[in-house]
Amino acid sequence: MAFSFLNRLKFWRKRENPYELISRDLLEFSRAFSNVTEMDQLVPSVIGKLRDLVGVDEIALFLIDSESGNYNLVHSRGIELKPQLRLRGSYHFTPDDKLTRWLLNNRYPFVTSAMTDVFNFLDEEERDILRFVSTEICLPLEAHNRFIGMLCLGNKRNGTPFSEVDLQLLAAVGAQAALAFENNRLQQAMIEKERLEREFEIARELQQRLLPSGKPDGFPELDLFGYCLPSTEVGGDYYDYFPIGDGRLGLVVGDVAGHGMHAGFLMGMAKSCITTAVRIDPSCKQVMRMLNSFIFDLNERMAMMTFFYSIYDPREDTLVFSNAGHIYPYHYSASGDRVDSVETTGYPLGVRADYPFSENTLQLEPGDFVVLCSDGLIEARNRRSEEFGFERLEESIFRHRKSNSREICDGVRTDLFSFLAGCRHEDDLTFLSLKLGA
Repeated sequence: MAFSFLNRLKFWRKRENPYELISRDLLEFSRAFSNVTEMDQLVPSVIGKLRDLVGVDEIALFLIDSESGNYNLVHSRGIELKPQLRLRGSYHFTPDDKLTRWLLNNRYPFVTSAMTDVFNFLDEEERDILRFVSTEICLPLEAHNRFIGMLCLGNKRNGTPFSEVDLQLLAAVGAQAALAFENNRLQQAMIEKERLEREFEIARELQQRLLPSGKPDGFPELDLFGYCLPSTEVGGDYYDYFPIGDGRLGLVVGDVAGHGMHAGFLMGMAKSCITTAVRIDPSCKQVMRMLNSFIFDLNERMAMMTFFYSIYDPREDTLVFSNAGHIYPYHYSASGDRVDSVETTGYPLGVRADYPFSENTLQLEPGDFVVLCSDGLIEARNRRSEEFGFERLEESIFRHRKSNSREICDGVRTDLFSFLAGCRHEDDLTFLSLKLGA
């Protein structure tokens, strides 16, 4: 007999952490549509999996329409829709609706039965839509800092109310589904816009959207800067930094094997998986375990990537990290006035299932900085087929040690391009500097 998510959760509650089960089910949820590329197939796949995962029969999906800006009903299950609404005429929400603004401001599931004051505050036509689609939970969908719609779910089929664990699961599932929808939308828009000659140009724009656009808030003591220069219009390198709660900051650098559309698309999928994993458990071991499982299951495509994930804690001035076959980080010690590579071992993601990644801790002092990069810098060759290499990179980092993070990045890049003397780099170039204020 097949167990639903909630049945399994009750069965294993005494034996296993429910959040571990959530992590497992989210991974299964992601796998269910990871290979689906057409929107008319993706939406039913996501909705069907969500119904099974959460245990509901009624679901309605509203997504943004690029022309009108409204959030139109695009798919429903288990709902008998009226042919025409009494006031609005069609099933849609507008950007100015009170429900839309509430979801945008709160970024949390709206529970109609538990938030009656908010429900009664909505306009009558908004309440009409929620009633007609049997809404108990309205889940905001946001991807790449863009609000793209909402998922309306009815009551659970077993009659029990939604618990706090259910709401946390729904929030994580909503983030995963939104990223799937938005990535699909961007991909389809890219294909329509570019066709052949513009394909890689648009894909590069998509990849750049995956990179952080500014400094993270709440870390005034940090000087942080990075860049990613693809060798072709679409590269396989990726870096990111993001708050993960408790005043800590996550930093990642990844490098997918290969180049072009496949590498860029896989990196986008990896970012989606990272977003989900960090919501459940941001620890290095857990994130690496979940991401490795995801990449390993794609190995029918020979998917593989090196990956470095770290957590900076300003309370202890420590950097806790795990390394999956990536280039060693470099640490400049202000007190010792020297640059050293921090050597750690680990298989690349996707090579071995259930690989036990280790955690390491680097103690930082005022004036110290850490450099993360990809192997594209090391392997870049000049006209004499000489590699830039580890020694030149260490010398360049040391040469610019008194500079801020942006100047360190720019200085190393200038030294590299001077060495290349006009030769084009054959691999992506990614460089990230984290410096602790003196």
